[in-house]
Amino acid sequence: ILNFRGKTRMTTTTITAARRYAMYHAGGFVPIQLPLVGQRYFAAALSTGKISSFEDSQFASDNTFPHPNDNNLFRYGMPLLARAAHNARMGRILAFDVHTANSDTQNQQNVVDSNKKIAYSYHEILLMSTHIHKALTAQKEHMSTTTNEKSIPYSSHEPPPRVAFLCHGPSYIATAFAAWSCGSIAVPLCISHRANELAYVLRDSDPTFIIDGTNVLSDGRELRLAAREAGLMDKYLCLEDVMADFHSLNIDKLQQSHPVSTDDYELGANGDIASMDSPAMIIYTSGTTGNPKGVVHTHKNIYYQITDLVKSWGWSHNDAILHFLPLHHVHGVINKLSCAIWSGASVEFIRFNPVKIWERLANKDDADKSLRREPTLFMGVPTIFSKMLEVLPKLPDTFDPSNAMSNIRLVVSGSAALPTSIFNRWKTLTGHTILERYGMTEFAMALSNPLTPIEKRLPGFVGMPLPSVEVKIIDEDTAETISSFDRINGQTSKAASDAGLRGPTVFSEYWRKPHATAESFDFEGYFKTGDVAEYDPNQESYHILGRVSADIIKCGGHKLSSLQIERVLLEHPDIEELVVLGVPDLTYGERVGLICRLKLNVDGLRLKELQNWAKSRLAGYKIPTLMIVMKGDIPKNAMQKVSKKQLVQLFEGEGVQN
Repeated sequence: ILNFRGKTRMTTTTITAARRYAMYHAGGFVPIQLPLVGQRYFAAALSTGKISSFEDSQFASDNTFPHPNDNNLFRYGMPLLARAAHNARMGRILAFDVHTANSDTQNQQNVVDSNKKIAYSYHEILLMSTHIHKALTAQKEHMSTTTNEKSIPYSSHEPPPRVAFLCHGPSYIATAFAAWSCGSIAVPLCISHRANELAYVLRDSDPTFIIDGTNVLSDGRELRLAAREAGLMDKYLCLEDVMADFHSLNIDKLQQSHPVSTDDYELGANGDIASMDSPAMIIYTSGTTGNPKGVVHTHKNIYYQITDLVKSWGWSHNDAILHFLPLHHVHGVINKLSCAIWSGASVEFIRFNPVKIWERLANKDDADKSLRREPTLFMGVPTIFSKMLEVLPKLPDTFDPSNAMSNIRLVVSGSAALPTSIFNRWKTLTGHTILERYGMTEFAMALSNPLTPIEKRLPGFVGMPLPSVEVKIIDEDTAETISSFDRINGQTSKAASDAGLRGPTVFSEYWRKPHATAESFDFEGYFKTGDVAEYDPNQESYHILGRVSADIIKCGGHKLSSLQIERVLLEHPDIEELVVLGVPDLTYGERVGLICRLKLNVDGLRLKELQNWAKSRLAGYKIPTLMIVMKGDIPKNAMQKVSKKQLVQLFEGEGVQN
């Protein structure tokens, strides 16, 4: 039994830690994590003096991970805000908003930032969040008065209020911080979704407030339309109106008169956040059922998700990163933004254009370079790397990609499998070996190749579990469980099956879907990922073989539900039946393919016509880019079910529209 701060903890994880410590002390080598336990529960073992440190895994320990005897952040309900406050006191810059300053849009909504400035300090963004917090509190009191309802703190049986928001850049950070500081759950929305897609999320999350950071006077009307469609216009707030008074203030004087402190974010200091187990964020993802599910992450989940990556990838306040990924997925929210905030690093928001990105990396842009920091990390999905390699011939002959990447210390790819050809070509042209990792909305990141040695980063492999993660796979031949711990006991053969994950990074529940939540975990508390994983003892690394379900399409870093797309496209007046499936593609991983049979008396349907029809109903990346029109019925088996694995072969033949 490990005793932590005077409390006796007799749990499964405690027993696991003790067992591992005993093996270590007996001379055994334990090169894996302390899942669920971590350094804080292992402190008692360290205090014996028999060992001075413990390598959680292949990742080296550093001072960014708080120790139990330090003035650590476990006493804060909002550790990320407390870290931001610490970085504010250090006078650091958080964000450079090039995305907003250059607001030429292309299939995206204009994002509002009235003063058009570039650099935002940690202190200023915290002051922005305080301003939004006060506005939400005042609006909530006004709503309570007009409806004759009292504002009652949520109980353990009632979830805290939700704040759904559609923002980018510094406004996104400030709004998320404001939601947390007033005791609410942050619900980030997709800036490329159409009104009907946004309306589904609004109905499901039932937000107390809807904050629109888009330009509602131009083409950014989708959230307003969605709020009206969902019957929630009384919850709708325009961020430009909320921030109007703030932008008229003298920021320098405001910072001097309003210092920030980590004490502002202690448990119970704000709103109704009682502990780190309080829900912090709902991120929506498409599941095999076709309907997006809200994945609920607590402040504790986010804490471990961040510190695992900060520790494993060596984040520090000296880092800076270009941010061009969506802010409603864990890749953009956790891996890039939150890790930077935790570390005191800087984030440069910039719209993705492969030529512009190369120019930015090569420092050839015309902007005032004194207002920016040179990037040290580069993270993207495989499509990003493919596009950047594709445009290299368009750049001047004197352009040197290796020189452009000379200030970068780490390049990371994820959200989909990286083709080996891209892995090798990127290494040849830039000198950088891409670090691949494995993650999912339900747990952020779980597996990662190492920061060092670089030689351990192998194409097609995603490394080993992060410090707070346990992995379980089942040998298909023997039906025996093989976990990240058991593999040290002489496991020499490959084994593959549906992967299960367990640890404090794993989400708490699917929003208002208790049955789906229960079905997603096994009897030992492992989350069933739906991905087939293989552990290769020769490489000492995991390899993800693919989805258990064929109904998920991985396109350009997005995970799309083919069933959801099918339901929308079946509304087309000329289509009788259809199948949507992923067609393998080198650039995008998979492209959205459509096989359909038309209704009688319909002469034909062109792909361009379908795409134009779908623009107002689906996000652009969900619209099919390949189509086959069948003259007869779509092939089915005896159970009248289609085999998507067989149908995808049709795209290798004739009659494909693209």
